[in-house]
Amino acid sequence: MANLPRNPMNFFWWLQKILFLWVKTKVVPASPGPELGLKPGVPVCYILYSRSVSDLLVLDHVCRREKLPLPQHKPTALKFPGSASFVYLQKMGLLHLERDQSKAPPSPLYRLVQQAMNDKTMEVQLVPAAVFWGRNPGREERSIMKLLFFDDEHAGLLQKFFIVLAQGRANFVHFGKPISLRALVDEGAAADQTAKKLRRVLRVHFRRQRTGAMGPSLPSRASVVATLMKTRALKEATQEEARKKKIPLDRAQLRARRYLLEIASEQKYSMVRLADIFLTWLWNRLFNGVIIKHSHRLREMDLRHEVVYLPSHRSHLDYLLFNYSIYYEGFVPPHTFAGINLNFWPVGPILRRCGAFYGRRSFGGNRLYTVAFNEYVHYLLTKGHPVKFYLEGGRSRTGRLMHPKTGMLAMVVQSYLRNPERPIAFVPIYLGYDKVMEVRTYQTELRGRTKHKESIGQLFKARRLLKANFGKAYIGVGEPVYLKDFLEARHPQWRTEVADAEAKPKWIHPLVVDLATEVLTRVNSTAVVSPLALFSLVILSTPTKAVAEDDLIYLMDKLVSAMRAAPYSRDIVLPEGGARDYLRAAAAVAKIERFQHPGGDVIFMDERESVLLTYYRNNVLHLLAVPSLVASFFQHNDRLREEDLINGSFQLYPFLKSEFFLRWDVADSRKMIISVIEALIREGLLFHGEGGYIRRPEVTSRDLTTLMILSRVLGQTLERYAISTALLARHADGGALNRKEFEAQCTLMAQRIAILNGVNEPEFFDKNLFKNYLDQLTDLGYVSNANSGNMLIDPRVKDLANTSVNLLSGDIRQSIQRIGDGGRDGSGG
Repeated sequence: MANLPRNPMNFFWWLQKILFLWVKTKVVPASPGPELGLKPGVPVCYILYSRSVSDLLVLDHVCRREKLPLPQHKPTALKFPGSASFVYLQKMGLLHLERDQSKAPPSPLYRLVQQAMNDKTMEVQLVPAAVFWGRNPGREERSIMKLLFFDDEHAGLLQKFFIVLAQGRANFVHFGKPISLRALVDEGAAADQTAKKLRRVLRVHFRRQRTGAMGPSLPSRASVVATLMKTRALKEATQEEARKKKIPLDRAQLRARRYLLEIASEQKYSMVRLADIFLTWLWNRLFNGVIIKHSHRLREMDLRHEVVYLPSHRSHLDYLLFNYSIYYEGFVPPHTFAGINLNFWPVGPILRRCGAFYGRRSFGGNRLYTVAFNEYVHYLLTKGHPVKFYLEGGRSRTGRLMHPKTGMLAMVVQSYLRNPERPIAFVPIYLGYDKVMEVRTYQTELRGRTKHKESIGQLFKARRLLKANFGKAYIGVGEPVYLKDFLEARHPQWRTEVADAEAKPKWIHPLVVDLATEVLTRVNSTAVVSPLALFSLVILSTPTKAVAEDDLIYLMDKLVSAMRAAPYSRDIVLPEGGARDYLRAAAAVAKIERFQHPGGDVIFMDERESVLLTYYRNNVLHLLAVPSLVASFFQHNDRLREEDLINGSFQLYPFLKSEFFLRWDVADSRKMIISVIEALIREGLLFHGEGGYIRRPEVTSRDLTTLMILSRVLGQTLERYAISTALLARHADGGALNRKEFEAQCTLMAQRIAILNGVNEPEFFDKNLFKNYLDQLTDLGYVSNANSGNMLIDPRVKDLANTSVNLLSGDIRQSIQRIGDGGRDGSGG
């Protein structure tokens, strides 16, 4: 190593010291060492887009900070193990980037390829390093301000000086995945052809990185409105509005323009930067950290696709948290669909300038508004702006995913059918919190209290929340759904059937429903289990909401072990550390009571606080849905024939799949149920018995307590199923049954059982859950729709009712059994 050339960076050490008195650099990915996966000892060559001393100094500074190989040597020295160099693709002139019309690769890149061809053992890891100064994509019109101060890939030396001066506090470095030089050379092409191919690949990479980080240009709101007013669809809609409402055409056009101004975003880079500063302060006040998992998927995603983010919706903070996190990860903040209820001063204008566009909760048959909204969404997608909206339509009041509202999703699909040349990728996003600031409000709303309208008054009241500890926030990036691939798999002939771009084929609605279900299934597949959620799973499954501390520690460890033994998916994130760490973390954000006793402390929750914990339990309830279902069969049975256990679980699984968006198809669920049973056996929670039986642990065993806790995780869900099916079974041999009246009867019956059995959880009698269960029964053929809102009951409901009721506790089973026998409870009329 003594013969290595002198480090050229040594000549600029003084300039680097001066530069980083001002420059502040962020790196994407945040931990480049582990995520890049560089092979130790293999030489590295960083690829920069253009020759720039400032970019090179930033690269050297970041490599030192992140303990990456330093770009110290000439490319010809890369035969030495552990050495690192750099190559640029373009030369920089005084006023602009010098364009190479010959399209020949830079000579250092060509010589590097030639050297690898001559030395068959030589390997180099080529790492693209894109350096951005600022994140402003600029406006469409050219201006002296943009020329001097905004990042421009064609900037010359003079412009670069001003860019560094103006944007030094917003400097980003994006590292791309390493490219193997050996693999390229071994393809067998000539040196010049290999170098040209490598240059093309790198140029495409830098172009996509710039698009992903900067986004398309940002036209003014007035310009967008003027453009949309000229579209054929909106022209026809305004003419139709004038004709139907018998008003002058110019008045109809004015109405359309007002709709567009009400809808359209006005994203401004200055506001995004200001929001970045404010939100950094806010998150540091509210949270102990924002944890982002699987963010590599965003960088590995095909950037030729238009990106639509589809997060779960827990809190009003979701709007800000996700956009902030995306920006921090080096991507363009998406244009976010927000309910018109948030468009109040001063929040509305601020969110609009951060990228929010507004929509009414219901379009109410207003065709002109519908067309205006459709055209705006189509404009965003075709112009390359990332978009975000919430499939659930609103914030979840129970903590579990709600059934999707597919209106916006249908608009996006229809937009793609109008312009299939712009492929679309849907990115499922799991959002979760150790503590949700609105959770108390959610509980009162579930009990029937009217939702308060958002206002500036509520904003002022929220100031006190700045003093609270909300633990951590969690973001999980799911596996993207590529719309083209989804269409090809679900409806292969879609291209030939979309002859008229304006028509809406009949198959779109069921396809959109399937697409929404798939996205929400992938959201659940990337859930993050917080310590409070794990604690809630255990404490809420105890009969008295109290447990000895030692038993609590054992039970939490055992549940985590069970989730590892039968993992829900490869993307699930379990809490780090041990059960005592989980308890400390949970106690930091929840009001957990402790009764000190010489025989061992008892951990308990008062009634009011335990109700709040149901929200956090429901965030991750789906992870244990199938193990809990299997365990439920042993609440009142010492042993069961294995085939009966599998068949009983198989009969109820479709309902769990629909309610919790479980990832296994019904056709594959029998195999999955068998694997869960085997995992519980490996954990010592079940045992193989003689004669094909499965038995539970001995009464004196600690593992029996664990099995009972696991069985109660799904307790209320199975109770709701039993209530509905027991009531339905009464009408299995009768005539039509009015659906709305039956839903009300189920709700009243659930309220009665809750009072009689001390169930103080308002979601137990949430009418929406009963409605969804009836939808599931209809989809599975247990119920069929008749005329005038009535339904007919299939006799098979009786068998389903027997299976459901037999899983319940004695008291609740007796209450429901009386219904099934035809007794009157006073609940239904």
